[in-house]
Amino acid sequence: MLDALGERYGLLPSEVLSKASTFDLNVYDITTKFHNKQSRKASGNYDINEDYTQDELKAIQEKHRGTKSK
Repeated sequence: MLDALGERYGLLPSEVLSKASTFDLNVYDITTKFHNKQSRKASGNYDINEDYTQDELKAIQEKHRGTKSK
């Protein structure tokens, strides 16, 4: 992660370590997951179940059908 952040911002890993905050690490984590997900979608290797549990999907389905989840 230090290497990737350093490469992105043109810093040495030691500079990233001394200057980066948890916010920077959180943004890096979220954007990396997003880009990986987009790549999997583009290649056809994406399953919606990666994002939601079966119970969450059922609740979403029932909400849109107008029924309440038990």
